[in-house]
Amino acid sequence: MLGRKANDAKDFDSPQRNSCRSGCQKNPFASLAAGWQKDKGGSPKDPLFSPKPGALIDEWPGFTLFTRTFCTCAECDKTTAFMAFDGLLISEIFYSLQGETSASGLPFIFIRMTGCNLRCSYCDSAYSFKGGEKRSIDETISLIQQWKCKQVLLTGGEPLMQRNTLALAKRLHDDGYVVSIETHGHAPINDYATFARIIMDVKTPGSKMNRDTWIKNLEFLKPSDELKFVITSAEDYEWARTQLREFRLADRCSVLFSPANHHKESPGSIQGFDPTVLAEKILEDQLPVRFQLQLHKLLWGAERRGV
Repeated sequence: MLGRKANDAKDFDSPQRNSCRSGCQKNPFASLAAGWQKDKGGSPKDPLFSPKPGALIDEWPGFTLFTRTFCTCAECDKTTAFMAFDGLLISEIFYSLQGETSASGLPFIFIRMTGCNLRCSYCDSAYSFKGGEKRSIDETISLIQQWKCKQVLLTGGEPLMQRNTLALAKRLHDDGYVVSIETHGHAPINDYATFARIIMDVKTPGSKMNRDTWIKNLEFLKPSDELKFVITSAEDYEWARTQLREFRLADRCSVLFSPANHHKESPGSIQGFDPTVLAEKILEDQLPVRFQLQLHKLLWGAERRGV
């Protein structure tokens, strides 16, 4: 596997301009401060999301991790680093009805992981950006066994940012759980897509976190997976419709269009999109998508956690 090793945190914070392995002369480890300003992702001093000494760092163009922005040249491969902590950092674990996707209404166990490298304008789980409790995989499995349910969703934050998420997902699968993973698509899904149901939340321009990295994951999607577009405005709708047609997304898997609503803890402000207008536009354009509202918010309100 291609990569390089970080011997200590200074290796990533150095302002020295290092050329990437393809010789493009771009700095593969751009300044920590610049990355934080770009993504507003956590704290530049947060030790939990610092590269662990000796940890292997894969490479992928345009990929960002928490406080650091890496090389974006077309010649390079991905760059990923993982949490320094060896266990899991979990924001919350709860049992409720699935409020979204084609599984809406089914009882699910939710494992919300701490940390995300994006700050979407409409995010309704900003409390999971930091904090959380450290747990081992065994502790996590033991905790969820209190519920007689075999449907588990790993969400966040961004669950794929933690180094042990894959081990947790595999353990759940081996123990007979049906594993779903909600991800923003800016991290590789190939290791998960072989056994888990992927829900990829494609970031629209209105999210302020729109990038093209999700396109790299399309080849790994299977018919049982789902793509979700949260629509904040008429411009977002037009953009999402273009992606739907250009990449023939409905031929790959189910596609969901959902109207965005502002949450009091959201990192930014959004225009919002009337659900009725969105439904009418989907019908007018005869789009092969599923219109969805968030069932849990209709039942328990937009601000309540753990549902």
